[in-house]
Amino acid sequence: MNVYVESNFVLEQALEQEQCESCEELLRLASAGSIRLVVPAFSLAEPHIALMRRESERSRLRSELQRNSRKTAAARSVPVLYGTAPRPLRFKASFRAGTIEDLP
Repeated sequence: MNVYVESNFVLEQALEQEQCESCEELLRLASAGSIRLVVPAFSLAEPHIALMRRESERSRLRSELQRNSRKTAAARSVPVLYGTAPRPLRFKASFRAGTIEDLP
């Protein structure tokens, strides 16, 4: 008997998703010769594109995290490099007069 599978079958297997066990059972049946798996070419191309898109998104996220990590590390190193931490901004608000005065 021919069993036709499509792109979700390939993605389930590749990503070990929730229906992976059912896919594995079909693979066992095919290995035993009980069934014949038929995989249309498009069912391989579509998952390949989806996996490449996921890799691209992960790569972009990794780059963004590395960039932010470098910025954070640089911000932390500024006080150490120059020996002093930046002076915190201190102010007193006078709401009645509508002004903000700097404190010494």
